[in-house]
Amino acid sequence: MTEAATANRSLRNWGRRVLLLLAGIFILAAAALVFGAFVPSIPQLGLFGSIGLSLIPAWVAVASIAAGLVARATARGRTRTLLPGLAAIATVGALIVVVRLVALAAANDVRIGVGAPFGFGGVLSSSPPDATRVFARDLGEDLKIHAWRPKGEAPRGGWPILIYVHGGGWNAGDSISRGADMRWFADRGWLALSIDYSLSSEKRHMWNRVHGQIGCALAWTNKNAAAWGGDVTRIALFGESGGGNLVLNAGNLAGA
Repeated sequence: MTEAATANRSLRNWGRRVLLLLAGIFILAAAALVFGAFVPSIPQLGLFGSIGLSLIPAWVAVASIAAGLVARATARGRTRTLLPGLAAIATVGALIVVVRLVALAAANDVRIGVGAPFGFGGVLSSSPPDATRVFARDLGEDLKIHAWRPKGEAPRGGWPILIYVHGGGWNAGDSISRGADMRWFADRGWLALSIDYSLSSEKRHMWNRVHGQIGCALAWTNKNAAAWGGDVTRIALFGESGGGNLVLNAGNLAGA
């Protein structure tokens, strides 16, 4: 074998190893996401798996198939069976998530495009509130409550009330950006309310004040929501991220 042929063979071997390494990384990452999504009780892995796989399940399936084929072509020995097998498991798991998400959307009358499982679902069209009121004034700020009402006349006793507290790490977000979601609840018979609260910053920490503002919003709702057709005996709180923390704390404080 000539020196040039030896060099070419060495270069091909290095190329094969690099491809195998990349394929192995993709396969292990995809398998970890799938495992975390199906076993969400695992610390950290369950969190990243549940979030990651719900956002881009189709990409995980496609990447697993591609990486499995590369591993099959470049691996040797047991690795040639192990990695493609793991890729197949990750692919099946990701496709199960795709099917479940599509079925969930269909069951709730939500139309999604082909690109949605790839993370190209687009942005929901905005839906302005039907009414806005100031429920409190604190620290020189007007705190507003926005309402999305179901169509038609309220039933006897009124509609159940959903109060939404937005997320954003306690220092970002706003009370109307999820208007399309609030409209979705209103179309299904909820009086959907979304409330403001004072945001924290590097120079202003609101951790010990915001819960009182949410309490004010609850008190305002109890006194005024009947005028919007709401049933104040049936109130549910819903919060996301930082708003979820505030909702839990408000519920515990109210219970105490």
